[in-house]
Parts: sequence; structure tokens; C-alpha cells
Amino acid sequence: MIDIPPANNVIEFPKLNDELKSSPKNGEELGEYFDKNKKEYIDHICNHYSTSLYNKLGGHGFEVLDEDFVTYFSYTVETLRYCLYQSLGIEHPLKDHIEDMIDIIDLDENNLPDLD
Repeated sequence: MIDIPPANNVIEFPKLNDELKSSPKNGEELGEYFDKNKKEYIDHICNHYSTSLYNKLGGHGFEVLDEDFVTYFSYTVETLRYCLYQSLGIEHPLKDHIEDMIDIIDLDENNLPDLD
């Protein structure tokens, strides 16, 4: 006779990581926990919309598989991520670089497009 092991149709639920098992102990830990959640939310939003935009641009005939396009598009996504991080008071690793680039752009009234 063939020995057949019993069927196991029990689905094991994912285990909670250590961070979720213990609540923050003080205000500083709570702030770090909130900042981490904010970053995860922003990252999710950026990933969602940048993937959608990337696919749409490809659908409109842009060479989205070109190595230079991918590099420049990735830079653009990181500037968007920086913008969203800044809006919530969160530091971004490219902060100094992006602020330098903003300083280079001359935004005096003569160079702004007429939006009327």
C-alpha cells in the first residue's frame, strides 16, 4: 500500500512582525512609527501613479524601454516622492540636490508662463 499523508488545507496566516506586536513606548517611538507609515503611504502612491504614467507613455509611443528614458523617468519619480515627503515634513535623501536644482531655475515673473 501507498502511504499518503493527510491533506492539509489549513492556510497559515502571516505572522505579525515585531513592530506590530509591541506598541510604541513613548512619543518619539510613536512619531517614528507615524513617519514610517507616512513614507510607506507616499511610496505606495508614487509607485502606483508612476507605474500608471509609465505604461500610458509607453502606450502613446514613447520609447519607455530606452535606458536613458528609464533613468530620467526614475529621477522624475524621485522628485515627486521628494515633493510629497516635504508636504508631510519628512526628509528625503535627495533633498539637498533637488533644492539646488530649484535654486538654479529662475522663477522670476518674467519667466513664468501666462496662466490666464
